[in-house]
Amino acid sequence: MTHANPLRGRRKVGGIGIPLPSTEARMVDLASGKALQTGQINELAVRGPKIMHGYWNDEVATEAVITKDGWLLTGDVARQDDEGYFQIVSRKQDMWYPDKPEEPAFPRDVEEVLFEIPQVREAAVVAIANQPVAFVVAGRNRPTTDA
Repeated sequence: MTHANPLRGRRKVGGIGIPLPSTEARMVDLASGKALQTGQINELAVRGPKIMHGYWNDEVATEAVITKDGWLLTGDVARQDDEGYFQIVSRKQDMWYPDKPEEPAFPRDVEEVLFEIPQVREAAVVAIANQPVAFVVAGRNRPTTDA
């Protein structure tokens, strides 16, 4: 656990809160891992005494997620606001890149469009081979092609 909403003070619904004591958190570029300003949607990186030291007997996997200066690349796509609160948007492994590497697409964006169709009761979108695949559960009536 790296973040929580304060017991006393401001709580923001839908977010994971602020970093716990002794925990540093920052946003890094999804591709390069370079630190970024607040407000942008990118990858959450954390560092501190509670962070894992690596994967058991797997140096390659460890080197892929822990930087040389001890930052753990969480794989969480998040946003940090100006007050230091964080919100998880997606998981890095769930994204796909439809046109350009710098413009990722997120499952939730497609799901929100599907939920606008009145006959759709549930929807889940995943990326397979860099393409979105939607799983839809219809209500009593099936969605029409026009819908």
